[in-house]
Amino acid sequence: VSDAVVRQTEELSRADLAKQALEKSRFVVFTQEQDIVDFANVYAPEHLIISTDDPWAITGQITSSGSVFVGKYTPERVQATTPQAPTILFPPAHGQDRSAE
Repeated sequence: VSDAVVRQTEELSRADLAKQALEKSRFVVFTQEQDIVDFANVYAPEHLIISTDDPWAITGQITSSGSVFVGKYTPERVQATTPQAPTILFPPAHGQDRSAE
């Protein structure tokens, strides 16, 4: 996986920017599907792309993720700003009183 990323990065017109982003990135590779599910549920990513031979086989087991994109060809929208998730269902953060919401 890392060899392919390095090779593809070199072909980008903005390879320098991609390399900077990759310096702060990590690869996580599993061979067992249950390990994928367990990791995803503990890590709880905001965006999770399930790109396996049969992504629907594990999708129902994901309990802790913001958005789940299923399959190799599921598009993910690129945004310039950070999306704001609704917070009304979550406990108050930083001492905020949300009882009036």
